[in-house]
Amino acid sequence: VSRPTAAMAQAEKRSTLELALDHLLTLAPLAGKRPEAVALPAAGSPWGSLVVDAQKCTLCLSCVGACPAAALADNPDYRSNALRVRHRAPLVARLAGLTVGFDRDALLAVLAREGVPAGPINSVADVFADPQVLARALRVDLPDAAAAGGSVPSVRTPIVLDGVAQVAATASPRLGADTDAVLADPAWGGPAA
Repeated sequence: VSRPTAAMAQAEKRSTLELALDHLLTLAPLAGKRPEAVALPAAGSPWGSLVVDAQKCTLCLSCVGACPAAALADNPDYRSNALRVRHRAPLVARLAGLTVGFDRDALLAVLAREGVPAGPINSVADVFADPQVLARALRVDLPDAAAAGGSVPSVRTPIVLDGVAQVAATASPRLGADTDAVLADPAWGGPAA
């Protein structure tokens, strides 16, 4: 290493590793170019979306065990990230084909069984049906004269102070509703009063 890092060791090993790798990447001959990741298409899956928590990933490859056809396990084209990037198109097509028939919750259960930290990306309907939202009464209908029915279904903050739930008095403003007032404020470059 041509220049030592000024970063301190972190309490979490992953954070220390990330700092070290970031430092090494800044010194690499191709500084500024990050390794590519294989992004899967967001559309085309009837079962919904999910996210894998990369911060909790231990690089143990447990997710390979979740694949119904072991798409990555024995294929020499996918043994390293560089190879996966080189063979991106067939890999994405294969993974899309393998997962398109999965129900989101069933896939999450398989990932959980393999120890892969993952969670659903909920639709608005999913949020309002979530057991935690229901149990904590987090749904509120906030008044909005312009909305159908006069209110907007919203999720309040779970914070409770002195036994009182913290709830906004009105729904979030519509796009552009406060633009003129904000731009007229001297703090945002508007004319001084």
